[in-house]
Amino acid sequence: MNDLLKQAYDPERFSVQGHQVIDILQNYLENVAHKDQVYNQVEPEEEYQFWKEIWNKSSGTTYPELIRILLERSIHLHHPHYIGHQVSPAAPLAALGGLLSDFMNNGMGIYEMGGPASVIESIIVEWVSEKVGYGAQRGGFLTSGGSLANLTALLVARTAKRPDDNKPLGILVSAESHYSVDRSVRILDMVPIPVPVNSKLQIDPARIEIVHQEAENRGILVIGMVGNACTTATGTYDDLHQLADYCTSRDLWFHVDGAHGAAVIFAPKYRHLIDGLERADSVSMDFHKMLMIPALCTALVFKRPLDSYRTYIQDAQYLFENGGEEWFNVAKRSIECTKYMMGVKVFLLRQQFGDALFTDFVTRLYDRGHDFVQLINNFPELELGHEPESNIVCFRFNAADNPDIDLDLLNQNIRKAITHEGNFYIVQTKIRGVQYLRCTIMNPFTSKEDLKVLLTDVVEKGYQIISHTRITSNEL
Repeated sequence: MNDLLKQAYDPERFSVQGHQVIDILQNYLENVAHKDQVYNQVEPEEEYQFWKEIWNKSSGTTYPELIRILLERSIHLHHPHYIGHQVSPAAPLAALGGLLSDFMNNGMGIYEMGGPASVIESIIVEWVSEKVGYGAQRGGFLTSGGSLANLTALLVARTAKRPDDNKPLGILVSAESHYSVDRSVRILDMVPIPVPVNSKLQIDPARIEIVHQEAENRGILVIGMVGNACTTATGTYDDLHQLADYCTSRDLWFHVDGAHGAAVIFAPKYRHLIDGLERADSVSMDFHKMLMIPALCTALVFKRPLDSYRTYIQDAQYLFENGGEEWFNVAKRSIECTKYMMGVKVFLLRQQFGDALFTDFVTRLYDRGHDFVQLINNFPELELGHEPESNIVCFRFNAADNPDIDLDLLNQNIRKAITHEGNFYIVQTKIRGVQYLRCTIMNPFTSKEDLKVLLTDVVEKGYQIISHTRITSNEL
């Protein structure tokens, strides 16, 4: 056998390299909170040239060095000052589950390949279904991300509700929905029909019938609605009972995009935010957002288990010996065939720590979100963009007496200055066309003091920018 192949698969070499990477990650985990920077901003072309040089080297950079360099040059999600996008700092045990899944590489579209992983996934689906309020049933599966989950749910909706005529089909969506919902509707050759939101940024129940009728007047047959639990930009929960009432009255499919906020199924303190979730026909929830699991890992569950088999009607006899319901052959329902053993990561974490770990994590993050709101209200220079319900908080600096100052541009520059320094990582969004700083508290070890330091920095930078730069709507 070729010596290179022997080296690539050598058990002893694997053991040495495995211990090296675990030791490096242990050291990283112990020290990441003390790093001065959570984010080291490097221009894309510069980063490309850096890695291209390493790629072109035939030797000279050792395996441990590569791991350390990659860690050092990446954004640090385990740093308590990471308060940016909705990606969870992975629990170490869940990451080890990912290592196991990657090593085994058992594409689990069919039971013969998936074996234990197929059964484990079914157990997780039963667990999530029961938490949602459906009862412990196998009506669903895990898939690679919320976008794919939404696409699959709407594909099932189209199959379930498609009439015999050839009218264009439409889906009612919130004006605040995640872009993946709009994309999914269009991919399926349907029409997204935006419903305006109310003052709380929820779907406005008073506008649903009006928008629905307008769509029908245009010759569009509305077959479903997507509710938010919660919105990506502001963490706002739609009134699910009111949406369910409407869908029931009009025989519409009701899907809830719970990518971020459905995780409160594990948090009794905040469970009221999703009252009515059990009335949805389908629900999606990301484990990699609010539940400590490495990306990607999303649960898609259905109220009626047989609905999950409506995804496709096709012939694939080489995969499936028998027709009908086969919960253990996931490829019958999922878009994915060579499917990653993502359930192993969830199973290991839950088996070792129980539901209590997920309860503590979600509750801590939402509690800290409310703490953040109180701190913001203590700064007269800051204003909230909405009344937060979750760990997503949007606010802006507004201490400009000069009416010529462009507050949107000012806040963009505040964010730019903060990320350039790298002490914190935050993002930005627009609410009703107005620019806000957006923070999502994803690390359970982010303290109130950390947040106070951030807010103080925002205010100081706001005043510095005003004093050193004349910012108007006509000047950058």
